Amino acid sequence: MSVTKLGRTFLVTVYYNPGRPVSAAEINSLNLRMIQDARKALIGADVLLVITEHPRRWPEALNPF
Repeated sequence: MSVTKLGRTFLVTVYYNPGRPVSAAEINSLNLRMIQDARKALIGADVLLVITEHPRRWPEALNPF
């Protein structure tokens, strides 16, 4: 997870590896719950949920740059 302050807004980026197949409806539900939780801690926060097996940064073996 990372948090970025953009003016008066906070963007909470969550990197999530469910480790199993999930439906779009499950992802939507999780994202909406995360937005509610984030706004309890940070007024005006928004959440970007990234479904990935690699948190925050590509492993060196996969990073072409």
